[in-house]
Amino acid sequence: MKLKQKKHSKKDKIRFALIGILAAAACVAVIINSIDIFMFYRDSLFVWGKSDLKGDDKPLSVKADMGYDPGDANLLTPLPAKKDEIIAYTKIPTYNQKKEGYPLGCEGVSLYMALSGKGYINYMSLHDFMDTMPKGDTPYDGYMGNPCIGHEGTNEGKRTSIYPKALAEWASRYGGARDISGASPAQLIKELQAGHVVLVYVTGSWKAPEWKHYEWSRTEKGEVENNHCLCVVGAYGDNSFIINDCAAGHLGEYRISAEIFEPIYNARQFAVVIY
Repeated sequence: MKLKQKKHSKKDKIRFALIGILAAAACVAVIINSIDIFMFYRDSLFVWGKSDLKGDDKPLSVKADMGYDPGDANLLTPLPAKKDEIIAYTKIPTYNQKKEGYPLGCEGVSLYMALSGKGYINYMSLHDFMDTMPKGDTPYDGYMGNPCIGHEGTNEGKRTSIYPKALAEWASRYGGARDISGASPAQLIKELQAGHVVLVYVTGSWKAPEWKHYEWSRTEKGEVENNHCLCVVGAYGDNSFIINDCAAGHLGEYRISAEIFEPIYNARQFAVVIY
């Protein structure tokens, strides 16, 4: 005996189609949410997903081309990514110092990013701004060397950098700036909570500081040769920081734990606040 197949009405077909669409949308939502909070690991830095912040104030949730040596991966641990953990965040633009032609100009490029983010120098291009950078015979007086070229030629034997006092004086021509060198990590967080951006002197790829003594050095250890300056733009409740890094390729923003940040920053406690 041949069973008679039940015919579905037009309403049933529409209902089944809607159920299928809703089920597919639910699956897509689950996948997107999973990606959204996924911690991408690349070049020794953990980057958080876009679910951490709301609206336009969202760190990029893409993998990074850091643009420099990745450092020691074994120092890093995954960090949580919960919306309610952010206690401070200021959005500023990101520039890539190498692509802009300043492979040794992290201090100036970072300062331009911070001043631009605070609305001070939107009328001026990065290149015009870098042309105003004060020069000096030592980094305490102004930029020593040429930020546009490597260690050959005019930069040979020089500590290519500009230190906080001279950097803050330069910044003060355009906006609110102050040398806060000596500030503890907890004090940095207070500045961030006030809506400020802090430039800190750390090391490239968050490696251990490498010291070298020059005849003009003012400390027994000398100067940090693997120096790097970047912007701290936010913080989490666990004392980790949100970094906007001009050496971090197209990514710019990433999160760094207190365990990594503090010993490297505390080696000098060099910092400038833009307010």
